[in-house]
Amino acid sequence: NDVVERYHWVIMGMVNGAVLIISAFAYRSFVAAFILLIPVNLSNLLLGACIYLLGIGLDINAGIVAVIGVGVGIDYGIYLLSRICEEYTVQEHDIKRAIYAALTTTGKAIMFTATIMLVGILPWHFMSDLKFMADMGLLLVAVMLINMVLSLVVLPMLVWFIKPSFLAREDLIVGQAVDIPKLARALDES
Repeated sequence: NDVVERYHWVIMGMVNGAVLIISAFAYRSFVAAFILLIPVNLSNLLLGACIYLLGIGLDINAGIVAVIGVGVGIDYGIYLLSRICEEYTVQEHDIKRAIYAALTTTGKAIMFTATIMLVGILPWHFMSDLKFMADMGLLLVAVMLINMVLSLVVLPMLVWFIKPSFLAREDLIVGQAVDIPKLARALDES
């Protein structure tokens, strides 16, 4: 248990580092990377609280769910942040309208996707005779639900309060305006 707990934080640190570097490169901004990482790490803290409240021990299986949670959370965050960047240009740099448009389009898609996943995984908890499967089903539902809510609430709030300058950049690697030849040149320059 001590080894699992010690390496859990090492693995989470490595995952955060990878997300930080890749996101900073894709958005050309460390601010974007931090905006993406804040909801994901809040989600991880809430998942830890859920693990404690549900009486599930922090073992190797729960650690894997936590890492999966980072992947799911960053996925939702990238979708929403990329859409905010696109809408920011379309909405003539009106951040309020950009966030609203992103939430009413991509936000709905995130909610729909998460709901389908939740409905598909929740029966594991109730129908499995194996404690491992029941616990993992409940943890996966918790992490997906937490990530969905935090991505749809915290990320737009962070963008609103920070008002990052990368929103107006046209050389982002993510989003609909990705130009493959331009991407190849950017990779060659790096």
